[in-house]
Amino acid sequence: KDVSPYYALIMFDGDKMGDWLSGKFLKNDEELESFHRTLSKNLASFAEELKSKSETSEFPVSVVYAGGDDFLGLCNLNNLFQVLKYLRKRWDEVVNTDELKNFVKDGKEFTFSVGITIAHTKIPFHYVLKEARWTEKDAKNLFERNAICFKFLKRSGEIRETGVKNSLEVLELMERVMNSFQEGVPSRFVSKLDRELRETRTYSLVNFDRKLVPEKGYEFVDEEWHKMVETEIARNLKRGYEGDGIEEKIGMFKELLKKEREFVGEMGMKKLAKILKGKNIYLFDLQHKVERGEIEKEEVEKRVKESLKKGLREREELFQEMKNYIYWYTILLYILQAIYKEIKQNQRSETDE
Repeated sequence: KDVSPYYALIMFDGDKMGDWLSGKFLKNDEELESFHRTLSKNLASFAEELKSKSETSEFPVSVVYAGGDDFLGLCNLNNLFQVLKYLRKRWDEVVNTDELKNFVKDGKEFTFSVGITIAHTKIPFHYVLKEARWTEKDAKNLFERNAICFKFLKRSGEIRETGVKNSLEVLELMERVMNSFQEGVPSRFVSKLDRELRETRTYSLVNFDRKLVPEKGYEFVDEEWHKMVETEIARNLKRGYEGDGIEEKIGMFKELLKKEREFVGEMGMKKLAKILKGKNIYLFDLQHKVERGEIEKEEVEKRVKESLKKGLREREELFQEMKNYIYWYTILLYILQAIYKEIKQNQRSETDE
C-alpha cells in the first residue's frame, strides 16, 4: 500500500508549573491549598479524558502517556490538526475552568506548550523521541511558551523547524492554508517565494525599524518590507493559480503572515524582559559586594561597562531574531505543504483500496 511513511509525535507540557504551584500568580496566598486541589482535579480530569478518548473519531491519536500537564502521543498526519484543536479547546474547558480562574491574578492564564515532531518511519524511534523532547523545549525556550513548535525530520536528514502561537484561531487558519494547496495553490509557490525573499535579502536586513508598544511587545514601524512580502505572496499565488477565489486565498496567506509577526513580537518582548531582569539582578549583586567590601569600585565600573556592552549586543541579536518572522513564516508554509502532500498520498492509498 502506498501509505505515507510520515507520522507526528505530539508532546506537550504545562508552562511554569513551579511558579503556579508556588502560588506566584494567585490573588490570595491563603488560598494556595484550595488552588492546588482545584488544579490537581482539573489536570486529572483532562488526562483521564485524553486516555479514554484515545483512538476514537473524536480524538484519533495513540496516547503513550497522559499525566495531567504532560502528554505524549502518536498521530496520523491526516488527523493532526483535528487533534491539536481538540487539545487546545479541551484544555481551556477542562483545565482553565472558571473555578480555577477565580484564584488567579488578572492577566494570568495557565498555558501549555506543544512540540510536534513529524518524522519518517525509517528514522529510529529513539532518535525521533529525543528530537521530540527538544521540540517541546524549543516551544518553551526558543518561542517563549504558550507556543506550538513544529519540526519536520526528513529521511534525507534535513530538518525544518518553526513556531506559532498556541491558539485555536491560529490552528484553524493554518489548517485552511494547508487545505488551500488542494484548492489550486501552485505546488511551487512556497519554494519560489522563499527563493525570491532570499534574493532580496529580506531574511538578513539590518535596518528594520521597530517600536516598543506597552503590554503588547514590539511592532515594526517601517511597513515597507512587510508590504513587499505581501506583494510577493500575491504575485506568486496568482502565477499558475487554478480555480476561483484567488483573492480569498491571498488574504488567508497574508493573515497567517500577520499572525506570525504578532507572535514573534510578543516573543521578543518576553526575551527583552529576561535580559533586563538579568542585568538588574547582576547590578544589584555588585552593589552589595561593594557595601560588604568584597570588591573595589574600580572593578565595579569595569564590570558594569562590560555588562552594558553585552546587554546592547544581546538586544541587537534579539532584534535580528525578531525580524526573522518572515523566515519563520516561510518555514511554516514549507511544513504545511509537506503535511498536505503526505495526507494526499494517504488519500490516494485509501482510494486504491
